[in-house]
Amino acid sequence: MSREKHLPPWRLFLCGSVSSMFAEACTLPIDITKIRLQLQANDRPRKYNGMLHTGKTIVEEEGFRALYKGIRPALLRQCVYSGLRIGLYEQIRKRLHFYNDGSSPTFGQKILTGATTG
Repeated sequence: MSREKHLPPWRLFLCGSVSSMFAEACTLPIDITKIRLQLQANDRPRKYNGMLHTGKTIVEEEGFRALYKGIRPALLRQCVYSGLRIGLYEQIRKRLHFYNDGSSPTFGQKILTGATTG
């Protein structure tokens, strides 16, 4: 028999928060360039031509840090939202498992768990 190791809720919160914040920091420059391209959709003549050109133009005109504008609120959102979502999922799943007399959760309970935690 294998023994499953369960992490305490605070550790699940921490792991979820840190991993989500890292992912946000990696993808924010892509989001910034995407948004700049979307905002110029109807502008003529166009300032940006594609993702790489947009990123290069932003760095040349505004500096590298411009690719990370808004990083603080983005990291805070990921810390709270993903930390809670990942940290609470296991707790809610355990509660539903308890009410189900130890058998596997039903499909509806699985949907409820996922919907409750985001």
